[in-house]
Amino acid sequence: MIDGGGHGGVVEGVGRAGATALLVLATLLASACSSPLPDAESREARLYAQECGTCHVAYPPHMLKPAMWEMQMGRMALMRRQRGLPPISAADEKTILAYLTKHAG
Repeated sequence: MIDGGGHGGVVEGVGRAGATALLVLATLLASACSSPLPDAESREARLYAQECGTCHVAYPPHMLKPAMWEMQMGRMALMRRQRGLPPISAADEKTILAYLTKHAG
């Protein structure tokens, strides 16, 4: 819980660094919800939104660097398997990763 009672607004049990990280994450998530995807009408953007936006918001590609998107794609493939969801086809995965890296930050 946030403590505004003279403790500098530190999140209880997290500490100042953790509270700062939570604030940054909340800001990024809020901006993700309001930022349209680049080339939103393209096949690639629609595929990304369809495949990745099913379980969570389809984050704006500029939020991560290309190498980070590659790591995320691998991580999401593992999570899909763990949850019993069908894998994204190799062709679609390649298309999504190309879209994300093209528009990465």
